[in-house]
Amino acid sequence: MTLRLDAEFWNARMTYLAKVARADAIAVILQMKGEGYVTYVAHNLPTDTRWSEGLPSVMLAKAMSERATDQATSGVTLTLSDGRAADTLAVSPVIWKDQVVGGLAAVLAGRAFSAEDLSSLSRVGDLIGLELAEANALWRAQRQGQDAEAKLKASRDLQAIIRKERDPDQLLERATAQLADVFGADGVSIMLADAHGELSVRSSRGLSGARSRAAPTRPQVNR
Repeated sequence: MTLRLDAEFWNARMTYLAKVARADAIAVILQMKGEGYVTYVAHNLPTDTRWSEGLPSVMLAKAMSERATDQATSGVTLTLSDGRAADTLAVSPVIWKDQVVGGLAAVLAGRAFSAEDLSSLSRVGDLIGLELAEANALWRAQRQGQDAEAKLKASRDLQAIIRKERDPDQLLERATAQLADVFGADGVSIMLADAHGELSVRSSRGLSGARSRAAPTRPQVNR
């Protein structure tokens, strides 16, 4: 998953889902390469809560690998954002399109989860899976829109440069600089073909060494 929607959305959503789960606090946990289990979003739990040690780690691993939905224990101590100490933890997988994308942790202070509570938690995990899917789809749509706008702007700016600039070398240099600025690229090169169809770099920015090859002529952008 690639997008964290705005804080107001998640704060309101997680507060509601905590009530549905009948929990004092809940958190969506993701397994990050090199970092272990980390909090993605939460209600009434500090974002730096440690999940990669002890029973929480064992339960999250089981939820994500075995899709276990009936896990609960009273052998934990977790400090809630409201200052209370929670002693009961339940964990369920977060699933989207039949794939486990994370874990849902719910905690209670001074009481235990019932079988009905665990069933509700599993349903909340399914709801969060849909929320994450929508967030990912929204991010992709926004990114596509931004890319389309950038390409349109680049096309218009290049046309303006071509109309105004008469010197071929200056035209290529300005076009290269414009492409780098529009796309926020670290490296850009413009390649032109000779009479034999062989491409060679005529202008570049942020790239070392000239390259040549036979291929369709187009600006090369490295981000």
